[in-house]
Amino acid sequence: MKIDNSLPLEYSTEENRLKIFGFWIFLGAEIALFATLFATYFVLVDGTGNGPTGEHLFKLPTLMFQTIFLLTSSFTIGLGINAMRLGRQKATIGFFIITLILGLGFLGVEIYEFVEYVHEGATIQTSAFLSSLFTLLGTHGAHVTLGLFWEPSSSCRSKSAV
Repeated sequence: MKIDNSLPLEYSTEENRLKIFGFWIFLGAEIALFATLFATYFVLVDGTGNGPTGEHLFKLPTLMFQTIFLLTSSFTIGLGINAMRLGRQKATIGFFIITLILGLGFLGVEIYEFVEYVHEGATIQTSAFLSSLFTLLGTHGAHVTLGLFWEPSSSCRSKSAV
């Protein structure tokens, strides 16, 4: 395998370039998926029927915690990747663990939020608005959950390959 040391590691081999290309294809599919879910949500946001509205359900503290968890985890995973590129193994592991904890925190708040919604009479069958909301939030929660399993497994694979 020929490695071009003048390029960043991600682009140094043909295999790595293909992985980057595959990632961009995956990212495009994710954009299409979530664009469709958001468009559906915005079309149905006023279709509340007899169920609760967003103004009734959404609580600022809960939304703030989720936002802080997600934005901070995006930052810490970036720091972890940077530490990995610099060969700082302890920092990499530390940032990855922090990212996992933040992801778990996000999921914990989201599960709490779902339970609160159901106790207030908001279910996926209550209205078109709630159907779109639960589908959007559930899909995002599933992505975060997948990431919580993906990160450790990919780290273990990388470590065993070294």
